[in-house]
Amino acid sequence: MAASDSFARIFFHFHHKHFNLMVGACKDAIGKFPADPSFKLYHSLALILTNRLEEGVNDLEGLTHENDIKLACTIALMYAHKFLGVASRELFVKLDIQMKEYRKSAEAHDFYNSAFVLITLNKSEKALDYAEKAISLKSDGEFSSLKGWILLTLKTLGKHNASNIKAIFSKALQDNPKDLLAILGVTECCLYLSEFREALSLINQAVVKFTSTSLPLLEKIKVHFAAQDWDQTLEAINRFSSADYELLYGTKYEILISLCHSQDHKATCSGIRRFSDLARKFEPNNTAVILEASRLFSKVSAKRESILNETIAMLEGVMQTNIDSAELVVELGNQYLLLGRTKEAVRLFKSATKIDEGYFDAFLGLSVCEFMENGQSQQLFKQIQYLLELKDASNSLALHLLQAKAADSSVEALSHLKVIFDIKTHLLQANYYSEKYLINLDPDFTLDVIREYLQHATTNKQVLEHALELANVVAKACPSLSEAVYLQAKLQHLKGDSISALRTLETMANMSEAASSEAGLLMAQIQVNKGQFDRASQSLEACMSSNFKIRENPMCHYITALVDKHSGNYGDAIKALSTALTLMNITVKNNDVSLIDKASIYVELIDTLNIVGQSDEAQKILEEATQDLQGTPEEARILLLSADNLVVRGNIQGTLELLGKIGKGESCYKEARMKMADMFLTNRRDKHAFLEVYQDFVKEQPSAESYVLLGDACMKILEPDDALQNYEKALKENPNDLFLMRKMGKALVQTHYFNRAVEYYKKSIKEVKDPELTLQLADLYLNLREYEKGELLLLDELDEEHRKSMAEDINDLLYQAKLYSLLAEIQEKSGNFTFAVKSLKDAMDCQMRVRKRYALEQNVASEEIDRQLVDISLKLGEMAISMKSNEQAVSYYKEGLTVSPNNTSILVALAKLYMQMNYLELCQQTCAIILRIDQDNEAASVLMADIAFRKVDFDMALFHFTQLVSKQPCNWDALIRLIEISRRLGTIQECEHYVVVAEEKCANPLKEAGLLYSKAYFQWHSGNLNAALKNFNQVRQDPEYGSNALYNMIEICLNPDGEMLAEQFMDSDDIEYRDSRFLALKTADRLIKDLRQRLESKGEDLLRCRLLANFRLLATKEKYNIERALEDFVAVASQNDHKENLGAILGMSTAYTLLKQQQRAKNQLKRVVKNAWNFEDAHYLEKCWLLLADQYIQSNKLDSANELIAKVVQHNKACIKALEYLGYICEKEHKYKEAARNYQQAWKVGMKSNASTGFKSAYCLMKCKKYPDAIDTANEVLQLNPDYANVKKDILDKCMNNLRV
Repeated sequence: MAASDSFARIFFHFHHKHFNLMVGACKDAIGKFPADPSFKLYHSLALILTNRLEEGVNDLEGLTHENDIKLACTIALMYAHKFLGVASRELFVKLDIQMKEYRKSAEAHDFYNSAFVLITLNKSEKALDYAEKAISLKSDGEFSSLKGWILLTLKTLGKHNASNIKAIFSKALQDNPKDLLAILGVTECCLYLSEFREALSLINQAVVKFTSTSLPLLEKIKVHFAAQDWDQTLEAINRFSSADYELLYGTKYEILISLCHSQDHKATCSGIRRFSDLARKFEPNNTAVILEASRLFSKVSAKRESILNETIAMLEGVMQTNIDSAELVVELGNQYLLLGRTKEAVRLFKSATKIDEGYFDAFLGLSVCEFMENGQSQQLFKQIQYLLELKDASNSLALHLLQAKAADSSVEALSHLKVIFDIKTHLLQANYYSEKYLINLDPDFTLDVIREYLQHATTNKQVLEHALELANVVAKACPSLSEAVYLQAKLQHLKGDSISALRTLETMANMSEAASSEAGLLMAQIQVNKGQFDRASQSLEACMSSNFKIRENPMCHYITALVDKHSGNYGDAIKALSTALTLMNITVKNNDVSLIDKASIYVELIDTLNIVGQSDEAQKILEEATQDLQGTPEEARILLLSADNLVVRGNIQGTLELLGKIGKGESCYKEARMKMADMFLTNRRDKHAFLEVYQDFVKEQPSAESYVLLGDACMKILEPDDALQNYEKALKENPNDLFLMRKMGKALVQTHYFNRAVEYYKKSIKEVKDPELTLQLADLYLNLREYEKGELLLLDELDEEHRKSMAEDINDLLYQAKLYSLLAEIQEKSGNFTFAVKSLKDAMDCQMRVRKRYALEQNVASEEIDRQLVDISLKLGEMAISMKSNEQAVSYYKEGLTVSPNNTSILVALAKLYMQMNYLELCQQTCAIILRIDQDNEAASVLMADIAFRKVDFDMALFHFTQLVSKQPCNWDALIRLIEISRRLGTIQECEHYVVVAEEKCANPLKEAGLLYSKAYFQWHSGNLNAALKNFNQVRQDPEYGSNALYNMIEICLNPDGEMLAEQFMDSDDIEYRDSRFLALKTADRLIKDLRQRLESKGEDLLRCRLLANFRLLATKEKYNIERALEDFVAVASQNDHKENLGAILGMSTAYTLLKQQQRAKNQLKRVVKNAWNFEDAHYLEKCWLLLADQYIQSNKLDSANELIAKVVQHNKACIKALEYLGYICEKEHKYKEAARNYQQAWKVGMKSNASTGFKSAYCLMKCKKYPDAIDTANEVLQLNPDYANVKKDILDKCMNNLRV
């Protein structure tokens, strides 16, 4: 072993304060290198450090004449005599003169040894001067190595940078690659820099290179521990035998792993006993080792009694030989405090004050005991004042915590907690994960700080962030500390991050029973807040079944009450809240539940009492809450509740006065002032007073938040320019705040400064690359219809994101999903449906990957992701339907059902699609599933009735719709369907009752679009066309019924009498009639234009509108217009998608008929003779059959005509034209009874409004000798049209004559 290796071993033991092992290492070195006086010097120093002062001084006096160590010996003697306390002043003067003389002639090695002497005596600054002097005289790697370690000692004081120190060690290794102390130094620097891989690589090489020493392996334990690689740490420890001194190091790490990671308390207790035995064996009389170890173990003990008993036993064992150590006594007192044994702690603290009358920690301990026994008291106030006068007060974290707990206001308490947070974070940032880190962290103390933060959590968002940061640190450092993990989850929940909170709570499943039940309780609370009451109830039941004691927790009853309240069980809720309040009054004394929770219980109890009408009892509870929470941070919250009660009672002035009592220091000050502002605006209509409140915020604190609030206020009173100015001021205060940047962009859009908004977004995206800003800009392009720009922006962003996708970060995947969804929307609006579908598929793929990650890694229910996937599958289905890919749409819907099998939205969409595809059995099965999930589902009930309708089982359909409308009179879709079926059954007048009932039940019958449309539909088919047009016109702008209303209005204008377009309006000489038709067609033209604009704005198919426009051209009966219409009908029919379109076929056939090209018309119409009837095509299909029947009648093919007309009547018993044709055929065949019956039915269905039909009916009645009926019908015709030709002569006179005969 080289001399440098021996020195490294000596230094290592000194560095860890194992001074007895240092003595042994020095003796070994002297034995190996007897000629080197340096080791004798180190031996003397080791004797002094082990408190063998006289031996050390004697040895040093014998070494003062050695050349390489004269200066070092003299410095060591000066301090040694000072420690002895018996030397005269003359001796110190003599030694000082000698030291100065030696300094003038000392060589580099002597300065080096002097530096070592000074660092061992805790004089690091002076040691650094001597080390630099040595290096200036001789550039030696050994000297640089010692300088590096001195700098590391100073680094822990925050005075030097680890990177620079690492460079010094690296230089030392260049001079001597085998310098073990330099290797250990570089490793230490790597740990400070969190370069764990490099540290491990270096130390592994050292383990192989330096086989004669265990130092590299001991350092390897430290490296693994710093990286929190528990298994590797234990494996390295197990390489030592039970007799090795190295186990003194290893056992300490075993205990720490057990405490921080595995929570094996039995193993921990036996480990502490084993460590105590090893310390007595290898470090006898070294109180510091026992004291530091006991302090370390107690701080990470989680206040476990068994562990604290062992650490107390360690301290009591060394106290017998150190009865005058105030530090030891105080530490023992602190550990008794952790056990809650304040009487023993008080006795010990008082003993410490007798040993050292000015010992700060002893007096602090007495103050803590006073607070634990009596809370806030006058005596405590006096003790704190006394402590503040002592010199150690300013940096005492425990004193700041005590002041926070004893503070009169939340502001004062938070100021002390902020000091603790700042000092604590600074200390932790200065160290890597090690023994020193854990002592500085002091998990039990930090958890106490977090609990105190929770008492003030409502006052400030930053408070929650500070508390959460501390909880994250403790939970990371001690992952098995259940309370730390629980508080971490609770703070995440309070901060609004419920997903992270649930993820954190999942890690507590394998912890202790009490911990997992606490986690379950918080999980239930989170689920309640998210509205998942069933899940919350299940979580509560699981908690109570696993740990019955959880019933003693007020929050258990509080959450139960919220579940009951949601279910409408208000009596049970009030009972549970009262129980929670009773338990709260017990637990608050023990500081187990926060004031926030107590205030929440009061608030819910008061609200529930008000709901059930027990306002007097609610007022009593409110008064009790006001008194109970007086002087606490939650008092203002109760005052706000009192204010709300006054508002309900109409006492506006009283409310304003009460809100005015909430001062600036209160937690709810801003909320109270904002309530006042709202009352000024809503109750007093005083915009000036409203704005003044927010202007005061800016005057009191001209921060970004204040300017934003003022800007929002300006927006509320419609002062957009002032709002923008305030947002700009907020951005100047905090230019890199992403929230403000987004808000500014939204404000520019809301105020319609679109160009400014675009430029602002472009500039901001260049500066900060914020995903949300990119999405907002793309959305703006979408709204401005600048689709190309929006698409390019998103495609560029997706290219960049694709490069990042290898990281597979959940947030990146979610962002990509948003980009693809927005891109799909833009592509859909621009008409690029194929690419829109592809983008939506990519969005779904991203969401699916996120869902799988949640399920595998985090074990958290991804309800929001599921909802988004359902929305995407619905959108894909809609787009596939619009692209006529119904089978593909079914596939998309089924893919959505794999995510959410019981989602009624998808099931309804799928059922409707099956209906559209005429898969009636599948539709019926899907509806049955929907009704099993939701037996009152309207859509499914309507579809079930529709199935009967489409199966041409009109009676069953009528039954279903009648049942549905009877239960739900305001179910407009069902009512419209009922009218349609009744019309086809010829019983439309029976619907009048249901229309009247719906009108009575409707909340706003004059404006309800569904009711107006239903009435108009009924009036249209009842022959009241003017009333129908009026009501349809009122619905025109409605998003749901507007388009259909327009279609119906156009139909009425084009064909008011329900005639065949090919035969109506034939060369009428009636000028008035011609004028009315001209106006009707002009109105139809205007309505068609309106409809086209509406469909274009929605991006819907224009085919139906195009067909109507052509039918309007046909209705003009002008050859030019007929040919134009025919040309467009042919163009439509020539497209593959519309080749079989019935509207186009009817249009072409009608045009050919009008142009006297009968054969061409027949050829077109024959294509649809065998078409199956379905509801969607019924309108055009029936007209095609009727037009062909008309052709057959003209060709005297009465059987063929009769067959077609019978098909029409089968599906529409109220088709007047079909009934007239049947009457005509029967008349031709001299079947006057049947002819009379058909004409009479047509006359009745047409509400006796068509004189021609009436005349035909009367004529046939006369022919079959039903003279009285013929006379009645003839008179009705004359009442309708007194000038109707031939009625009197051909019917009335003949019937009267026949009756006389």
